[in-house]
Amino acid sequence: MIRPARLYVTAAEVLEVVGRPADSAADLTRAEGVAELASIIVEHYVGSAGVTRHLLPLGQDEPPPSGAHEAALGIAADLWRRPSTPGGYFQVVDYVGRLAADPASSVSALLAPYRESWSIA
Repeated sequence: MIRPARLYVTAAEVLEVVGRPADSAADLTRAEGVAELASIIVEHYVGSAGVTRHLLPLGQDEPPPSGAHEAALGIAADLWRRPSTPGGYFQVVDYVGRLAADPASSVSALLAPYRESWSIA
């Protein structure tokens, strides 16, 4: 099973961004899965070297970088609307492929500084 190195968004934040109360056990369970899947997508888009150099926490309580957090919130809101979420690896590859095909998207722009392939002019 694929697990992210860290969570970039929490289940509580997912519920808040989609406007759902945190009193439903089913919604909380789904939000946990969406948070994990959004974090996996962030890491797949950024790549292994980018995760290692820029996204892994230095301390135990260090929050995720703001760009990765905002991107994960946007991804999580999008994933919540999909009836098959949380999905499997193919869904992650499909989502990352769509991000790569649209470098002008807000998620791509937020994650660009953490990717190792971004160019410096």
